[in-house]
Amino acid sequence: MPSISVIIATRNRAESLKEVLTGLALQKTGGRFEYEVVVSDNSSSDSTRKIVEETRVGYPVPLKYLFESLQGKAHALNSALKIAVGEITVFLDDDVLIPENWLHTLFVTFEQYQADGVGGPTRPYWLSRRPEWLHDSLLRQLGMVNYGDKPLVVSDILTTFVGSNCAYKKELFLRYGEYSTTPGCAEDADWFRRLFRKGCKLVYQPRAAVLHKIDAAKITPAGIAGRFFRHGYSCAEGLRRERKGKVVFRVPLWTVREWFDLSGKAAKSWMAGKKQEALYYWLQRHFYRGMIAGCFGDWLRRKPVEAISRAGKVS
Repeated sequence: MPSISVIIATRNRAESLKEVLTGLALQKTGGRFEYEVVVSDNSSSDSTRKIVEETRVGYPVPLKYLFESLQGKAHALNSALKIAVGEITVFLDDDVLIPENWLHTLFVTFEQYQADGVGGPTRPYWLSRRPEWLHDSLLRQLGMVNYGDKPLVVSDILTTFVGSNCAYKKELFLRYGEYSTTPGCAEDADWFRRLFRKGCKLVYQPRAAVLHKIDAAKITPAGIAGRFFRHGYSCAEGLRRERKGKVVFRVPLWTVREWFDLSGKAAKSWMAGKKQEALYYWLQRHFYRGMIAGCFGDWLRRKPVEAISRAGKVS
């Protein structure tokens, strides 16, 4: 019988994790597959281990626990992949709510489309009142995903799956490597882009939706700006590969133009009284700032190496 491994990387969210494990215990398989749950504890200092050990008693499926001391979600995921035995690996965050047919929907989508990977929507579940300034266009930076209400085979690299709701064939990790542990890299987006470039069949399934808990009181414009920056920084590698347009210090000049254009749009919208729109443009600038920083940083790192290489050729 086909098997699935559900992997959860967690850190200091014991109570929320307990709720996720409860939701996974209630999954309906229809007798079509077996599944296990793997909790990768990324150096938690709370009661995470105790919660897993208590939950394991009487749990309907195998529940594995491991402790990963290296900081970073990618390290936790890679460690979990080493002990996961499922033919399909499903990734889930420790602060989501899932319907009882979630796993079954993912499994059926793999079969129906002969897919290599499947991703579903991640929708907000507000724990407190949503801030008025938080425009819908900013929800993506909070990990929300919505590519429409119809299934689709991904044909655009920007239709990225996120780590809170995605699944891939286990063999792909053996073939193309693990999640990137490079600082500043968005490991789930990087992995998705890697598969997309390899021509893997990736399917978006709107029926496989999860709800992501959001404490609106903790959301600030500065926090959103940081998310934009990290997203842009993680996209820098793709820009370096494409090499489109004129480049200076490995920085595509069109990214600089976009930064200036967004600054102008923000000012124009603000003067027109469209404050939400202005804030969106102003925050989006940080996406291109991240791209520029990533590309320029790569140039700085490579410059000494290239200089030594040229010197060796001359000699």
